[in-house]
Amino acid sequence: MTICGQNQHFQGLASKHSIAFAPSYSQREIWLLNIVTKHEKGIDMKGTNVGVVHIDVIEESFFDEFVATVDQMEVGLDLKKMPKPGPFACAEWFIPTTIAVFLGKPYFESFLKEVAKDHYEFLKKGISELCDKTIKTRRFEPTLYSSAGKKNNDNPYTLSFSVIAETASGFTFKLLLPKLCDEFEYQKATDAFLDFMADYYSAGELSQAYEIIKMNGRHRGQILVKYNQDTSKIEWQDDLPPKVRESMLK
Repeated sequence: MTICGQNQHFQGLASKHSIAFAPSYSQREIWLLNIVTKHEKGIDMKGTNVGVVHIDVIEESFFDEFVATVDQMEVGLDLKKMPKPGPFACAEWFIPTTIAVFLGKPYFESFLKEVAKDHYEFLKKGISELCDKTIKTRRFEPTLYSSAGKKNNDNPYTLSFSVIAETASGFTFKLLLPKLCDEFEYQKATDAFLDFMADYYSAGELSQAYEIIKMNGRHRGQILVKYNQDTSKIEWQDDLPPKVRESMLK
C-alpha cells in the first residue's frame, strides 16, 4: 500500500535514521528501550475519560472548537500542557506528538456504556476536526535530527498529532497518521480507530485489537497501529525490524 509516495510496509525502526536526538542503538537495545520516557511520565492521565496533551507553546484557544464539540454530557474533558521537549532517547514513532488525544479506559468501560452512548459521535467529530486542523498547521510538525546532526526526512508519519487509547490490560494503542497528504482520508482513519477500540471493549478476545496485542509479544507498553485505506481497517505497525521480530518468536 502506498500513500503520498510512501510505501507503508515499513521495516521497523532500526534504520540508520530511526533514533532522533539520540546516540545509535543496536536492534536489541531498541527492542529493550523503555518507550515511556521521563517526558511522558510527567503527564498523569489516570482515570481520565478523554484528554488532550499538548506542548505549552500552543495557545489554549486552538482547542476551543474541540472543547465545544467534545466536552458534553459531563465527559470531564481534561486538557494538559507539557513543556516543549528536548532530546529523546527513543525511536521516533514513540516520541510524543505535539498534540495527542488520550482516550482512557473509563470512557469505554463505563461512560460510553452507561452514561452517554450518543457522546461517541461527538467524540468522533471532535477528533477528526482537531486532527485535520493540527496536521494542516505546518508549524506543529517538528523537524528531527539524529545525533550526527543530520536532518531526518525518512519518517512518513506526522509528529504533530496522534490518538492514544488505553486498554484494560496495561497497554496503550497509538494511531500513527501520515504527514499532510491530500490523498489520505484522516477522518476515516480516526473514526476507524475509535471503532477499533470500541470493538476491543465489547468483543474482547474476538476483537482485532486483542489479536494485535498477542502479535506484539510484549507484556505492557505502547502498541503502534495505522489505518489501511485499501481495506478501511486498523492494522498493526510493527516497530521492530524483521530479524528482531523473528528472534522473539524462536
